[in-house]
Amino acid sequence: MAKKRTKPADGAPPSRAPNHPTVRVQVGRVKADIDELLAPLVKLLWQRGLVTYQSCQERYPGLAEIEFAGTDDVEEFLEEAQRLYRVEVETCDEGAGGELAVRVRLLVLFPTADIPRLVRAFGGARPR
Repeated sequence: MAKKRTKPADGAPPSRAPNHPTVRVQVGRVKADIDELLAPLVKLLWQRGLVTYQSCQERYPGLAEIEFAGTDDVEEFLEEAQRLYRVEVETCDEGAGGELAVRVRLLVLFPTADIPRLVRAFGGARPR
């Protein structure tokens, strides 16, 4: 029997997350603590209707990361960004007691230095 899983809240998993200051972001009923450099961008993405699960303003040195719900969200992000940022699919086993529970993450990684440009791009973009 498959386990029901809830969608993760936005914010990098604590086991591997750098400790960045966060701010509370809310759009409608969706709210989360977001790394402060990414907060304006994530808010704009949510206002546009894109679904994000997790994010980190510097997952790797100089690289920010946003996890999107699906390929449509990734494609829209890349088209508005007008950049071919790196996209990764990550899988992991979240099962306990030897049971396999696969989790798949769809990630876009981009230079942290691009965040202000992305905020400008999405700030002038029209919602879906």
